[in-house]
Amino acid sequence: MVCSLFRLRRGIWLTLTIAAVAFLVISCSEGKVSQCNQLISVANEAVAQVQSVTQSTAASPDAGNSTTNPANNVGAMNRIAAAADQARGEMEALEFGDQRLTEFKSRFVAMYSEISGATRELVSSATASNSQAAQQAFNSLKTATDKEAPLVEEVNRYCANPQ
Repeated sequence: MVCSLFRLRRGIWLTLTIAAVAFLVISCSEGKVSQCNQLISVANEAVAQVQSVTQSTAASPDAGNSTTNPANNVGAMNRIAAAADQARGEMEALEFGDQRLTEFKSRFVAMYSEISGATRELVSSATASNSQAAQQAFNSLKTATDKEAPLVEEVNRYCANPQ
């Protein structure tokens, strides 16, 4: 009788322990999923804003001729820089308990800062008709934007794994 009671208690204890561990794993996974969704949402919104700017600029009557209305290009570039600044601010505001997501966040923040700075420098150089500085700014902008695809791929790979 005592052995049966001991086994029953041990069985209940083991069941409760397994249930607690399962709950922790599930809650941590849901936390990671939620945090991944927050990070991805900010990144997707940044892309949507830039696409909106480029599509509205392309749809303008002077789109094919940048010399007709260079203000369209300058305005578009300034809106892209502003979108990068906004994305940086929104990304900085995110807080994660997951160290890897915090690292991704830091990389996005740095990338958005580089994009904003290079875009503003490109506008400034083009406005001043400084072709050498404009080329350097363009190269910096390209370097900054080239970081996006591999970073997004890493985030997607990490977030696809629930553990």
